[in-house]
Amino acid sequence: VVKIGNSTREYSPLELQRAVDSIHEIAYGHRERIESLADGSEVRKYTYRDQIGGTSPIALTITSGGDIILSSNTNLKTQSIQKAYELFGSENVTIIGSKINDNYENNSQEKNIINALSQELKDYKATLSTGEVTDTIKKKFEFGKNHAEVRGIQKAKNMTGTARGSSQFCSHLSCPSCALIQNIEGVTNYTGFSISLHKYIYARDYKHLDN
Repeated sequence: VVKIGNSTREYSPLELQRAVDSIHEIAYGHRERIESLADGSEVRKYTYRDQIGGTSPIALTITSGGDIILSSNTNLKTQSIQKAYELFGSENVTIIGSKINDNYENNSQEKNIINALSQELKDYKATLSTGEVTDTIKKKFEFGKNHAEVRGIQKAKNMTGTARGSSQFCSHLSCPSCALIQNIEGVTNYTGFSISLHKYIYARDYKHLDN
């Protein structure tokens, strides 16, 4: 359960995941698809209608003090901002766009992060029969200073001095770079990581539409 600001209103992780899904969905739409399961049954799922949505993740960061930060790797669309204001109140939401000064910084750890990601990529490639990965996957092992999650983390640090104890909910699964930084900064990822679920696939189905 996460408490928002000075309000007595508390949100469950599922409610906050639904919130960020709806914030993303209102800007990029959704389309329905039917997926067949191993037992022969079918399940209805939803993903992004606008293909740009697949490369435009949105992160909802809740600091340990209950501050709300909405961030993306690009400029947030007006519809998403308005939806966040509708859900949490404009006075409670800090919006982070795509300005370079919104990017993540950790000068003391940057070299260690880069080296760790390089090793993770080598380890992953070693599990593949070809030993090679696509350029898209390779980029996920780069130090992503402008990714949605780490921009939210940087703003939390700027606002409160630390991101430790913060919670994050995202429209996409987090890449290796974001996962490593979340771990270093003491931030809990409630949405999940690409490696643990789908072998470096980052898009995920919206959850709020069926629940």
